[in-house]
Amino acid sequence: MVDNQHNYYKTAPDKGRQNGPVWAYSGSLDTYLTNLQNGVVLRGGFSGSNDTKQTSFRSSDRKRQQSSDFWLLSLGHLGNQPYAGGDDYQFFRNVVDDFGADNSGETDTTEALNAASSSWSKDSVGGSRTRCGEKCGNTFSQGAIVFFPGGTYKICTPVIQYYYTQFVGDPNDMPIIKGCDKFQGIALFDVDPYIPGGSGRQWYINQNQFFRQIRNFRFNLNDMPESTAENNQDLVPTGIHWQVAQATSLQNLVFNMPTTSTTTAVGIFTENGSGGFVSDLEFNGGNIGWRAGSQQYTARNLVFNQCNTAVQMIWDWGWVWQQITVNGGSIAFNISGVGGDSGQGIGSVSIIDSTINDVTIGVLTNSLSNSPNIVLDNTNFKTSPIRLWLRIVASPSCKRYNGADGSTQTGAVTAPGKGEGLDDSNGLLYVRSRPQYEKHSVSSFLVATTDGGCKNDATGDQASCINTFLRRALDSGQIAYFPAGVYTVGSTVNIPTNSVVQGSLWSQILGSGFYFSDIKSPKVMVQVGNKGDIGTMEITEMLFSVRGATAGAILMEWNVAAVSQGAAAMWDSHFRVGGALGTNLDLSKCPKFSNNAECIAASLMFRVTSQANGYFENVWAWVSDHDNDKSIYNQPDSSSTQISIFGARGMLIESEGPSGAKSVYMGHIQTESPYFHPNPGPPAPFRAATGFPNDPDFSNCEVVAEVWDDRCNYAWGLQIVDSKDVMIHSAGLYSFFNEYYQDCIPTHNCQDRILEVKGSTGVVIYNLFTVATVNIASACGCRFLGLKISTLSAIQPHWSMEGS
Repeated sequence: MVDNQHNYYKTAPDKGRQNGPVWAYSGSLDTYLTNLQNGVVLRGGFSGSNDTKQTSFRSSDRKRQQSSDFWLLSLGHLGNQPYAGGDDYQFFRNVVDDFGADNSGETDTTEALNAASSSWSKDSVGGSRTRCGEKCGNTFSQGAIVFFPGGTYKICTPVIQYYYTQFVGDPNDMPIIKGCDKFQGIALFDVDPYIPGGSGRQWYINQNQFFRQIRNFRFNLNDMPESTAENNQDLVPTGIHWQVAQATSLQNLVFNMPTTSTTTAVGIFTENGSGGFVSDLEFNGGNIGWRAGSQQYTARNLVFNQCNTAVQMIWDWGWVWQQITVNGGSIAFNISGVGGDSGQGIGSVSIIDSTINDVTIGVLTNSLSNSPNIVLDNTNFKTSPIRLWLRIVASPSCKRYNGADGSTQTGAVTAPGKGEGLDDSNGLLYVRSRPQYEKHSVSSFLVATTDGGCKNDATGDQASCINTFLRRALDSGQIAYFPAGVYTVGSTVNIPTNSVVQGSLWSQILGSGFYFSDIKSPKVMVQVGNKGDIGTMEITEMLFSVRGATAGAILMEWNVAAVSQGAAAMWDSHFRVGGALGTNLDLSKCPKFSNNAECIAASLMFRVTSQANGYFENVWAWVSDHDNDKSIYNQPDSSSTQISIFGARGMLIESEGPSGAKSVYMGHIQTESPYFHPNPGPPAPFRAATGFPNDPDFSNCEVVAEVWDDRCNYAWGLQIVDSKDVMIHSAGLYSFFNEYYQDCIPTHNCQDRILEVKGSTGVVIYNLFTVATVNIASACGCRFLGLKISTLSAIQPHWSMEGS
C-alpha cells in the first residue's frame, strides 16, 4: 500500500541513503566538474567489471554522437535566465558535448547526467552554487533545458531532475535511457527525491512542482534487477518517478519492460501531486504501466501492450483517461485501492474514446461506500480471444440531475450529445498533439533575438521590436522562435493570423508600465489575430505574465477562428500573475493580509472573443498565491511565503456567442478560490473597473459581522451563462481558505457556492467535485435550466467523498 497522505502507514520510500545524485566514481559534483575541465571523466559500470577507469574528454574536439540536426540543438543556447543570479549561469545543457555523458551505452553515465541537471554551469568549479535542489525547494528564476542527443545512456542510480527543468531528447533520434543490471534507487529519472529518514518528506512540495517537462525518450528496463532496493528500502525497477503539479507534461515516451511472469517493473510511479498533463506514451511489458495518484490529471493517447496491469491507481479526486489503448494483460484499470489515514481511494475517473483488447478484467473497483465514480464514454471492450469482464464489484451508481431534479442512478445511462464540431471524422473527440517541428531545419526559424534584435533580458520595451519580428516571420513563412528569457513589453503585442510561434522553456512576454495600469480602461497585452480573422495559429511553450501594477492588463485576447478543425491552437502555454522575481508582485510588496494598490495586477488573463475559436491543450492560468522564488526550506510555517495578488478574471470564453459560448469541450479543469477571500470580497478591488459580459453580481451577499462567517463573498470557480452545448469531463472546483485560515476545511464550508449555470442549454458535466463548498452547483432561481449533471459528487478534503 502506498500512503498518499501523512505517511500514515510509515511506508514512504525514505529508508534508503540516497538523497539526490549519487557520485559513485568522482565523490562529488565539484570533483566531477574539476575532472571535466581537465579533460578527464571517471567512468564505471563496464560490462563484466567493477573497475573505475579514467577516460579522456575534450569538448572542443569531441564529435557529437548523433545523426540528427534537430533545431533545438542549434538554437537552444540562445536562451537566457535574467533573474538566475549571475551571468555565468548556463541555461542550455548538452549532456554529451558539455558534460561528457557517454551515449554509447558502454559505461555508467549517471554522474554526467546529474552534473548536467544540478550544476550552475559546466564551468562552475570550486563554487558553492548549484541549481534549485533540496535546500531551495522552488524557483521561477533558474530554469534549464537539459538536452540528450541520440544514443544509449546507461545509468545505475537515479538521474535527478531539478526544479524548473526540461529533459528533452532528440525526437529524430530518440535517446535510450537504459537501467543497468546493478541499478539501485527509486527510478531512472526522479523528479522529487525522498529525504532519508524524513518520514515521507521530499525535496519539493508535490502540489508546488510547477514547470517541468520530459519528452522524446525510450526507457529500457529489461536489464534492471527485479528489486532495485537501496539500503533498507524495498524498491522495484521504475522508469520515471513523476510527482508534479501544474504546467508540467510528459510527451513522446516509450517504456520497454520485461515480459516475464515475475517482472516487477513499473513504467511511471506517481503517488501524489496536483497535475497535470501527459500524452503520446507507450508502455510495453512490465508489471504495471503507470501507478497513478494525484488530485487531478489528464492523460491522452496512451498505449499499453502486454502490461500485467496497465493502470493501477492509488488515489485521485478526478482523472481523465482519453484515447487509451490496452492490448493484452490481466487488468486494464485497477481502481480498487484505498490508503492514507482516512481511507481515500479513487474519487472519479472518466475513460473516453478508448479501446481495451484481450484483457481478463477491464475495470476493477471496490464495493466500499466511497467507491469510485466511473464514467465510460465511447469505450470499446474487445474480448477476442480472451473472455473479458468489466468487473465492477458493486454496480456503479451516481447522482444524475436534469434541471433541479436529481436521483440516484445505477448502470448504463443515455449519453448526451456533444456540440457541433467537437468530434473528428471518426466520431472521437478531436485532439491534436503539441508540435515539435522536428522535421524543420534551423533555416525554418526566424529568431527573435539574433534575427529580430529583440532583448530577452527583461530590459526595455520590446513591443515594437516583437511586432516587427512577428510580421517578418509571417511574411517569410518562418516559425517565430523566442529563445528562453523575459521579453518586457509596454504596449500590445500583435500576433498576426497564420503565425507559428515557438517558445523555449516557456519564453516569457511580460507586460509592464503605464499602458496597462488603468483599471477603468483595460488594454490587451498579447492580441492573437484581429477580430473577424479566419485562418491558422500555432503557439507553443510560451508564458504570459505582468510586472505590477497592471490593473488594466488583459494578458491575451484570442480573435482567430480556425480555417479548419484544430487549425488555431495553443499548447503548453501558460498565464502567470506575480509570485516571481522581476514581477514586483512578490512577498516584499504583496504579503498576505495586505491590500495594496500596486498588487492589483490583471483585469483578465485569457479571452476568446465571440467570433473566435481554438484548440487549447495544457494551459494554466494562475494568479499567484505565494512567492515561488522564496524558499520555505526549514521554515516551520509553510505558508510564510503567501501573498495577496488581485486579478479580476481568469478565462472568458465567448466563442460563437455575443455573451455566452457554444460548442465547448473541456477535459479536466481545476480552479481554486483566492486564498484571501472573503476579505476583500469581490468585486473588490475592481469595483470601479470596466465590466465584461456576464460579470457576476455579489450585491445579494449579506453583510456579516465576522469574516469567518462570510461564505458568500467568494469568487465563482466556474460560470456557464447564456451558453449552449458545453461538455466537461471532470471538474475540480476547490475552496481551501477563509482569509488564509483553514478552519473551514474540517466543516466543509469555506464558501457557499462555486458553480453557476444559467440561461444555458445542453450543459453536461461528468464527475464534478468540490472542496469545502456548501452548494456545489447553483442556478438562476434555484433551477437548473436544461442542465444535466452526471455522477455528481462532492469530494471533501482528507480524500473522502460525499454524494450531493
